[in-house]
Amino acid sequence: MVNKYAFLAAINCPVKGWYIFNQPEAKLSVADEYRIREGKLIGRKAQSLFPMGVEVKGENFSEALSITKDILISDSYPVVFEAAFRDDELATRADIIHKHGDKSLDLFEVKSKKFEEKDKFIKNRNSKRYIRDLAYTAMVIMNHGWNVRSTTLLLVSPEYRKGMYDSLLLKPLDLTDWVLETVKELNESKTRLINILISSNRPKFDMSWECKGCKFLQECFLEKWDTLFVIHRLNRKKYDELRERGIFEVEDIDDSTMLGFNEKQKRMIAAIKQNAPVINYSALKRGLSEIEYPAGYLDFETMATALPLYEGIAPYEKIPTQFSLHIRSHRGGTLRHIEYIFEEPSRDCSLELAHRLVEATKDCKSIIVYHASFEKNIIKRLSEKFAEHPELNQSLKGLLNRIIDLEVIVSENLYYPEFKGSFSVKKVLPALVPELGYENMPVSNGDDASYIFANIAMGYYDSEQEERMKINLLEYCKLDTLAMVKIQDKLEELTEECRKPEPFKTTYPKDFKVLNAVTLKNSCE
Repeated sequence: MVNKYAFLAAINCPVKGWYIFNQPEAKLSVADEYRIREGKLIGRKAQSLFPMGVEVKGENFSEALSITKDILISDSYPVVFEAAFRDDELATRADIIHKHGDKSLDLFEVKSKKFEEKDKFIKNRNSKRYIRDLAYTAMVIMNHGWNVRSTTLLLVSPEYRKGMYDSLLLKPLDLTDWVLETVKELNESKTRLINILISSNRPKFDMSWECKGCKFLQECFLEKWDTLFVIHRLNRKKYDELRERGIFEVEDIDDSTMLGFNEKQKRMIAAIKQNAPVINYSALKRGLSEIEYPAGYLDFETMATALPLYEGIAPYEKIPTQFSLHIRSHRGGTLRHIEYIFEEPSRDCSLELAHRLVEATKDCKSIIVYHASFEKNIIKRLSEKFAEHPELNQSLKGLLNRIIDLEVIVSENLYYPEFKGSFSVKKVLPALVPELGYENMPVSNGDDASYIFANIAMGYYDSEQEERMKINLLEYCKLDTLAMVKIQDKLEELTEECRKPEPFKTTYPKDFKVLNAVTLKNSCE
């Protein structure tokens, strides 16, 4: 049977839907597992809003269908949780239905998304996803012979705080008009999409804008790694223009199609076409010269959950739970490392973290971060949170003036083909410092790090596991700051190489005429 996830994915891209339906499910990450568990908990809390309800259980979907049928025939329960419905090959479970005597019902779906007022929600580019989600369930129910009178999303209230009544957790958002209109559209494409999904053959396809960011892109274009999507911040208009000319690889871009690209994008295109780095040495040297010593290399890890784990915290509010700081007194000097993680994860230790941070960075003239908006926002929120501590508040604000963004120094001055369109530290580090990486780390990404800490705060681990997880989190954060040190060292080496007496060779390909228009000079001047 076809599930909602595969069917809805096939609307935008039949190939993606086909892969989802036909491939074995990938192993869930720690973050995915937490979000699923949290979603179920929110669903349980939503059920408390309907005290006359009964939940459909069963060993499998067929049994759930049978139980649902019996409950719906009976008048004993006006509200049903997890009701199962089937329409041909389509299957669904409805979070909550409130049935009426005329074989009509109200449909409620519970989501862990933060509530927005209707006007703002509809304008959000992601709103179509939630409307289609509701519409799929409504379509299956309606094709099952029921009249859906209303469709409502129950979303997490921004005003909710830990300890409040469950009834205050969720706010309703009526989307009936949009959902019922979408049901018509889904019904029109239902048979075609089902046939595509259940086919043993992958559907034919061509690259489209929907391919951007798709996890199946590599499988669709095995021989074409450098698609247009590796161009940094390529917009839809430029993409459509190139596709109309039959271009979907960077290699196919020539002088006649370069108009509209900025200098950063031109640098990327040049590097990919010649399969070699393109470096603006003089500007790179200037960027690095802004770093003053002693210099600190700072990284935070945060936690943001739908259900707040601490008093006074809003849903999805980012809480900095740890930091790593490498310090050196001069360029190339010996490293000193300072780190902190909440000593009692069951409570908010932000005040302790803020004090430790201020103390650790007091002698740093420059504070180097990677993607500065993240760290700056954390520090700003800490200063606002502790406004009643004047000295701490001012010290935190003072950190902001010392921050230097290493990502900007990289992205504005060089590009390696191995970056694959990204300037994230996870792509830049292995290209510049191949001997250092995240591959064998017990914790290898920030998403998992966030939810591992949430698991600790929730008490999901025993004492031995908790201690091991804390060590893993500290090691991950430590690598993030060490990575900045090593990336800077490599950048410094590049500027040193440029000073060597041997004749300097341009890093631009000689046959790439348009690069004459790039206002960058690859020289040591």
